[in-house]
Amino acid sequence: MENRKGIILLTEGRSGSSWVSGLLKNTGVLGNTSEWVVAKNLGVSLGKISGQEYLEKIITAASTENGFFSFKIFPHHLHWFQMKYGFDLLLAISQQHDVAFASLRREDRVKQAISFSIALQTKTWIYREQTQNKAVYNLEHIARCYFMIGRSNEFWKDYVTMRGFECASFTYEALMPTGKDFVKFAANHAGIEDVEVPESEMRIQRNSMTEDWKQRFLEEIRTAEFLPETTPSRPHKVNLSNTFRYLAKKQMKPVPFGF
Repeated sequence: MENRKGIILLTEGRSGSSWVSGLLKNTGVLGNTSEWVVAKNLGVSLGKISGQEYLEKIITAASTENGFFSFKIFPHHLHWFQMKYGFDLLLAISQQHDVAFASLRREDRVKQAISFSIALQTKTWIYREQTQNKAVYNLEHIARCYFMIGRSNEFWKDYVTMRGFECASFTYEALMPTGKDFVKFAANHAGIEDVEVPESEMRIQRNSMTEDWKQRFLEEIRTAEFLPETTPSRPHKVNLSNTFRYLAKKQMKPVPFGF
């Protein structure tokens, strides 16, 4: 595959990444942004594809017709790829293409944790999705989300430092309401001038419940027993796959982050 220019967004769930991804996608020239590292999104059969082929399919799927690519990635995506194919996806892409890295986080991590908790319970991640599932307030679950998000933010900070990557930092709150600074950053790397900032199809999902839960959480967390929720990992699943990994002295698959 020829050398291409692109943007990789380093972030975590409920950070506003779907919103800024939609802005880039709607320009028509700044990549087809999505979570392309996820196999079901890419539409690949994991048993029939090498790591390099997977990488190339990510770049192809993430590119607009002008060849510019953009995609977002969470820490667990990067670790999954490393476990599956044995190499660092981002390092490999940076060696093969002209990449600009950007990080996105939220200043209000409590609201992000609440949003994460609600999305995990309802399985609704964007406003267009419909669900009959109802979310219930759970202090321990919100606390687990809060500390997980913090670890993800610190991981990306340390990762780009150790790699020596230049990385532009953005926050959801500072980008609101138009996101034009992020679009301008991507356009500058693409070498495209006068890109119009389109309106995103995404809508803010939070409502008065978010504010009520935040107030309740901040009041209760002062005296609650939440230390078990701060642990960076949970017990591994006892299954055939992890048994083989244990016997082969390989890293066992982590337990999915769920409610």
